[in-house]
Amino acid sequence: MERLIIYLTSWLQRIFGCHKSISFVLQQWTNGVNPIEDLTITGTGTFRVYRGTSTTPIQTFTLNNSSIDVQLPGTDDPNVSIKGNVRRITELNIRSTFWRPYVGGLLSIDLSHAIGLKKLSLQWNSLVALDISNCKKLTSLILDNSQKLETVDLSKNKKLKEFSYSQSSMYAQQDVLKTLILDNPELTKLSLTNQHALPSLDISKCPELLMLNLLDAQLPIVDITHNTKLNQISCTFNQTDTDNFYLALLTNVQAHPRAGTLYTRPCPTGTAIDAQNTLTTTYGWTITCN
Repeated sequence: MERLIIYLTSWLQRIFGCHKSISFVLQQWTNGVNPIEDLTITGTGTFRVYRGTSTTPIQTFTLNNSSIDVQLPGTDDPNVSIKGNVRRITELNIRSTFWRPYVGGLLSIDLSHAIGLKKLSLQWNSLVALDISNCKKLTSLILDNSQKLETVDLSKNKKLKEFSYSQSSMYAQQDVLKTLILDNPELTKLSLTNQHALPSLDISKCPELLMLNLLDAQLPIVDITHNTKLNQISCTFNQTDTDNFYLALLTNVQAHPRAGTLYTRPCPTGTAIDAQNTLTTTYGWTITCN
């Protein structure tokens, strides 16, 4: 009997998922300004949005593999929860209102039950931590202009194909991201523009990587030995690392022939110019630099 009860409980939870939620905390409204510019949900099922401890939803909606823009009116409790079978939410976009430098409207978020999530975009946030270890189906993660998020661990997101944590050039001096853990066999796009605090970057466990954007990231040279499909590169290194990168890329392309595009700052010097010429004339690469 006990096993039957456990089975029925588990079955009901899978079907209805009513005990599950995605919850997050926002900045308080200031001068009547909503801290969230955009809240979009995509999925299938009936969902309810609550504020604080209220038992009355501020919005109820039904999705059929479709999207909805959720409105968060008023200046009351900054705690928000989305309830329903949140396992059937496939995309979530929370974009903070850029209303004051260095401040994002999203302070924290609990995604532990969002196991069906495939695309997640949290731009202009003030998160200090982000746990997406249960989001095994995640294919796209956008964290552009995160204000306080120093560590991002993507090691549990094996299906991830796109990751961007780029900073606006206006606020790049914040030096936020310090640790990035990558172990993503399906990752094809990686963008880390204006990340000045990241001491190194290990992409050896991303063999499918095609696009790498490291403009103004101030990283030392990145080892691309294991990235034999890489064909769209934008990067900024010091002069020595730039020259060494051209030589390393030529070695990589000679072993795994392919054409591609490369943009660097600065331009190559010395023997790296010969590598540049070989890449363009022999392998068809389009290379620009300044």
